[in-house]
Amino acid sequence: MPDPILYNACLDLYLLPSTTHKGTHMLIKEGNVAYDDFDPSTLTRARFAWNQSKRAAGLAVQAMRRFDLPANATLIREWFGLSPKTNPAHAQKLMQVQSNLTEMERAYASRPITLVWAPNIVVKHAPADRNLPMTPVQLAGGTAFTGQNVYGYVHQHLAGSGMRVILGRWFRDDPDPQEATQTIYHEITHKVLKTADHCYGVDLCRRLATNNITQATTNADNYGYFAKSMVGKV
Repeated sequence: MPDPILYNACLDLYLLPSTTHKGTHMLIKEGNVAYDDFDPSTLTRARFAWNQSKRAAGLAVQAMRRFDLPANATLIREWFGLSPKTNPAHAQKLMQVQSNLTEMERAYASRPITLVWAPNIVVKHAPADRNLPMTPVQLAGGTAFTGQNVYGYVHQHLAGSGMRVILGRWFRDDPDPQEATQTIYHEITHKVLKTADHCYGVDLCRRLATNNITQATTNADNYGYFAKSMVGKV
């Protein structure tokens, strides 16, 4: 497993392939989702993750609407730090999260989204001065930011047509297939909700919900794990 900080990222960068792509470029469109350049085995995982995350999007909205049910209340408190039944001050935050989850459900239902399999991509900064060379992006500890080292990432911009989610090696190699579900949902929150990456990983996200509700309700991984909890164990 990679360090949790490598799970996902939201970037405004150029993505450059580390090697020239050869052979047939495969683009498969199914409804409003397209699968770009997946091999057969990884395509199976991507389809599973997409369908599970789409199902989770709907279940998340239902859970938020029935926040009074004990099981739902526990998950809402766990991932967003909200307890509206015992703390009326949380009601407004709850309504905002519910609105966000509804927007996510709508995005899954109708917006064109492309999942891109790119384990060999190298990510580089593009300087404002186009005469200067692009420089490789480094992760914590000096690790190169490539498709070999991350789950997934997106270009940071407002949601629109052709939303693309780039998926790296760990999307395929994680032994928990539902983590791929979490990754796709996480990345789409960046596109639809403009979420931030305040922290990554189960433990840090739970701690964030306890200590900082404002950040927990804007953190992509908190939304991702809430969605994952709808369809599997976190």
